[in-house]
Parts: sequence; C-alpha cells; structure tokens
Amino acid sequence: MRTRAMVFFCVVLAGAAGAADREPSGAEILEKSLRFLGSQPVFRLKARQTMTVEGEGMLTRWQSDYDVVVARPDRVACILTRGIMGGTVVCDGSNLTVYLPAMKSYTREASPGSLDKLARQVDEGGPLSSAFALLNVLLSSRPYEVFSEDLSNLTLKATEKLAGVDTYHLGGDAGEMGRVEIWIQKGATPLLRRVTYDLSGLMAEEEVPVPGAHMELSIVLDDWRLGGKVDPADFQFTVPAGARPMNELLAQGRGRQPHPLVGKPAPEFELPSLEGKSVKLSDYLGTNVMVLDFWTTWCGPCRRGLPAVSRVAGEFADRGVVFFAVNQGEDAEKVKRFLEENKLQFTVLMDRDGSVGKSYGVRGIPQTVVIGRDGRISAVHVGFGSGSEKQLRQELEKAVRPPAPETTE
Repeated sequence: MRTRAMVFFCVVLAGAAGAADREPSGAEILEKSLRFLGSQPVFRLKARQTMTVEGEGMLTRWQSDYDVVVARPDRVACILTRGIMGGTVVCDGSNLTVYLPAMKSYTREASPGSLDKLARQVDEGGPLSSAFALLNVLLSSRPYEVFSEDLSNLTLKATEKLAGVDTYHLGGDAGEMGRVEIWIQKGATPLLRRVTYDLSGLMAEEEVPVPGAHMELSIVLDDWRLGGKVDPADFQFTVPAGARPMNELLAQGRGRQPHPLVGKPAPEFELPSLEGKSVKLSDYLGTNVMVLDFWTTWCGPCRRGLPAVSRVAGEFADRGVVFFAVNQGEDAEKVKRFLEENKLQFTVLMDRDGSVGKSYGVRGIPQTVVIGRDGRISAVHVGFGSGSEKQLRQELEKAVRPPAPETTE
C-alpha cells in the first residue's frame, strides 16, 4: 500500500511539474492580461499611436501622443499632447468633451453615465473614434471581450524584451484590421505594452491601389501606474481659444455655411502641365467652368477620388467644364508612371512648390475646387466619400447654367 501511495504521489508531482513548465497559449496570455486590466479601478499611462504608410518610394508617418487617466466607473481623461491626427476625450462624470485639433472643433454633452457606455460610443464611430485605437479597450470593464471580438488564430510567437521589459509576443488575425502583433508584459502585472496592425490589405482594396504599399498602425502603451488617488483637476479640460463647435462644421459640410473660399475670386495661377504646356487660369475665365483637384499619388482618398472627379467633370465637357488635376510637389516621372499604370487620362498640372495649393487654402488632400465662368469659386470640398460624385454633379449642373437675366422695374 505504501509503495502504491508513493507511486501515485510521484505521478501527481510529475503532472504538476509538467503543468507548471507548460508555456501558456496566446489566448490564455491575452485573456489574463485584459482581465487584469478590467479589474483595475484607477490607472494612468502614456500612449503613442503611429500610422506609417510606405509605397512607391514615399514614406509618410503620423504620430500622436496621449496622457491617459481612467477612474472607474465614469471618469476618463485622454489628452492629446503631441500631433494633430487624433483627439482629446475627457469625461468628468457629468460632462463629456471631445476636441479635434486638426479641425479646431469640439463637442460637449452630458456624460453617458459609465465608461462602458462611452466605450460603446467609441466603437460606433464619430468624433469619439478619433482618439487612439485602443481607447475602447481601456474604457471597458470587459476589455478582453472588446479586444478579442474579431481576433482569431492567436499564437505565442516568442518571449522577448521590449524597451527593456520582458514580454510575450503574440500574433494573430484581427479581421478587417489585418494581421495583429501584441506584446504583453510578463509577471504579476501582465499589462499591454504594444499592439501593431498591418493594414496593407486596405490599401490593396483601393480603386487605384498603390503597388507594394505597406500601411501599419502601432500603439505603444508605456509608463503604467496602477491605483492611487485621482484629483478632480485631472478631468478638467479647457477647449483652446478659436475652436468651433462641431455642429457648426457639420452645418458647413451640408452647405448651410459655405467654405470660406466660396464666393471669392479664384487666385490667379500659371502652372506647367505634365507635358510642359503652360496653363493659366485667366485663359479660361468667361468661357469655362473649371474643376481643380489637388492631389498626390500616395494619397489613398486621392487615388479613389481622381477617377471619379475626372469622370464627372467629363460628363459636362460639352457644356464648357474643364478639369485639371493639380499635383502637389511630386516628380513628373512618378506622376507619368502612376497615370500609365492606372490607365488614367486627364491634364495634370505640376504645382512643384505647393504655392498654388497654398493660395487655394489646401491643408488636406484631395481638395476639389469648382470655379465659375465669372472667376469666382462656387464650391470647395476636402476629402472624398460615398456621396462626393453626386454632390459634384449637382454643383456642376448649377455652375453651367446661364445666369438669370436681369430684371428692370
């Protein structure tokens, strides 16, 4: 009996040792990390989000830094401290303020009542979604469920140091967000340290894709501080002077409040075409309606918009509409190659130093400008979306109409 007991005891010990030595799975590591995060009533951290786009010899990078304080159940301060590609979100338990520096606009409304409700609002899009990509995960009391919703094929790839910290390196698929890499701190405080998404597949789906393009979104979470007291001042935010309420900008977008350039004389310009021919604005005034589209080959929305804008303008060619694609600062050979590869035919003007774009107030691209026969700007649009073709068609229909005859009393 004693021998049997000893054998049984040894088998149990061996099984326990084997379980202790077994490396946890990727799913187990992630769940442990995010359950731990969801249990923290108060925490602070610094976040850095970087978007990198490479393609056709171009490299573009946007970086945004945040200071974050979360105090459950209903307070958060996510303050954008560097960069303009992102937004500040502050909820003091009573009021929710969102500030978008790129648009110099803000919203202020009553608090949704809990950080879980706020996390769901972030998921729904709108101004709240402009903050860094993991804000909804930090806000939710069930961060594992939020983060893993579209996650599959998660595996433990390696254990490695990240900025001097021992981490588990996981990899998996994140649905529409593409391939995901995750780094989680080892030990008793299994915190998220970095998440990187490979978004190159999204660029491949563009109407005019960038050959061999790579797009990556990386979020680094650092300087974690758990627990402690919070100061009500942490959740106070003053909107910068000059910022406008978001509803005013939305009204402008719907046409009730026109772009500042609308109604003003179009700035004169003279630019060389891609073929070397000089094009002057004044040569077309009085006879033609002009459509200018400011663009670059590496801009995704530009690549979607150019074929559509040129097509719509072409529908009105027999009624005096001329279209010029005004390239911003790129090499002629690159532009020629882009047109040939994508079988695009329209006149490109080379704004090599961006001076014409500057005179037309170009801050974001694509920017489409419609100039009437009288030389005044009748419409300006920044960006390209699902309703852009219809809107441009309506504006050109209006622009080509002959002026109403003057009446005399």
